[in-house]
Amino acid sequence: FNNLRTLLVGPCGNFSYNGLLAAGKKYHTLGILNTGWTDSAQTIYRMSLPGLALGAVAGWQSAPVQSDTYFEEYARQMYPAAVAAEVAPALEELSSAEEIFSAALGGPTIQRLWTDPLEPGRVSRLEAHEAELRKARMLANSAQERLQRALRMNGNTVTLKSLLLGARMFDYLGMKNLYVVEWSKYFQQLKANPSPQLISLYLNIQISSQDHGMLSDLIDAITGLKEEYREAWLEESTSYRLGSALARWDAECEYWRAVRARVPEITRGRKQGDPFPSIDALRPKP
Repeated sequence: FNNLRTLLVGPCGNFSYNGLLAAGKKYHTLGILNTGWTDSAQTIYRMSLPGLALGAVAGWQSAPVQSDTYFEEYARQMYPAAVAAEVAPALEELSSAEEIFSAALGGPTIQRLWTDPLEPGRVSRLEAHEAELRKARMLANSAQERLQRALRMNGNTVTLKSLLLGARMFDYLGMKNLYVVEWSKYFQQLKANPSPQLISLYLNIQISSQDHGMLSDLIDAITGLKEEYREAWLEESTSYRLGSALARWDAECEYWRAVRARVPEITRGRKQGDPFPSIDALRPKP
């Protein structure tokens, strides 16, 4: 999802659409190119429409684009009034979530969606940003509610479905990283008190229970999102490159299945008094 607030005002006052255009006008440029890039092979283009519209507006109008009213003005042009009243704040929430996730996770969200949260050094980063991750996930959940209400009003369902997919992808991004923070707390407690009861509760029930464990949540979420993603892709594009895009979703599912396979290996052959391993033991072996 486009972080339009950063596009408009720039990180720390640096490069921004408004700054770029002001410089262009100063030096009498002939125009700007408003482009979209899909190199990641994951882009759902309809999620980018607010950003593409921003480029068009910024290039045509004489005054700078106002970041505090842009989403409201965009939604009013695209949707009936009642629908726009839900979509505008949803776009604000999605933009804020993208901003928070990017800062907390260290990079563009389209890349961090696939990052292994158990890789060495990453767990400590997630723990340090737990509050921000929770805030971003709550924003994504609120955006989902607004977009679902907008869809029930018979808004522009094609664009709204794509935005809803983006909100659900943010929800998953928050869930996968917050779950790892929770698992880290379990392992810290087990290092202090590796009782059979706590091991069973944390590893066999909370993390890996087939019915309602956290790994089941992650597998259910990523496989369900994959089908929504496939549908969104085919609504706007041909099937070219779809296979390579979906391979990332399959790999994500298989990763969590491999994590689940690690759980019995951690406890197999364990004797009373043996020191309990760190959360690194959950990470699948290469």
